[in-house]
Amino acid sequence: MDTPYINTAHMQGNNMGKSPFLTHISKLMYQRHYAQKTIESYIHWIYRFISFHQKRHPAQMGDNEVGSFLNSC
Repeated sequence: MDTPYINTAHMQGNNMGKSPFLTHISKLMYQRHYAQKTIESYIHWIYRFISFHQKRHPAQMGDNEVGSFLNSC
């Protein structure tokens, strides 16, 4: 079964629209029967978090980075 289209049009200009990571997350969520709108919402927030921290690897971040992201929203 193919993953339904996830709207990543807003990500295309930032080179994240074809992200293997975001595609993988989308497929996992689809396989676990998440609703389409939920998948789109999660992908949007993951994308925003990654972009906010200039694509730093999560292993280099901790609670302070999560807090700074949440406080910026």
